[in-house]
Amino acid sequence: MAPVVRRSARAIAVDDLGRLVLIKRTRPGSLPYWTTPGGGVEPDDLSMTATLTRELREELGAEADIAQQVLILSEQTDEGMLVQHFFLCHIRTIDLARRCGPEFEDPSRGLR
Repeated sequence: MAPVVRRSARAIAVDDLGRLVLIKRTRPGSLPYWTTPGGGVEPDDLSMTATLTRELREELGAEADIAQQVLILSEQTDEGMLVQHFFLCHIRTIDLARRCGPEFEDPSRGLR
C-alpha cells in the first residue's frame, strides 16, 4: 500500500436555514469552482476536528459545531495516497472579516 502523503479534513457544513455552505475558489489558469471548506492537517493540529476547526476559521471566519465524521475518501496519486475526512457541521457564526491564512496571503493560490 502506498504511503499517505496528505490527510485533510473537510466540512459538509449547513447554516441555521439548512443551506449547504461552500467556498468558491478561483485559481490562476483555472475556471472558478465550488468546494467544501477544509484543508490539510498541519503539524500543530492535535486531531482531525482541530484541523477542521482551524480551516473553518481561516477560510470562512466561522465557528461551528462538528457533529460527526460521515465519509472518508482516498485517492491514489503518483506521490502516494491522499485521504480526506468529511465531517457534518453546523455553522454557528461566519465573519468574513476574520478570514486568514495562506490562501489570503499567497496570490498564487488564487482568490477566495
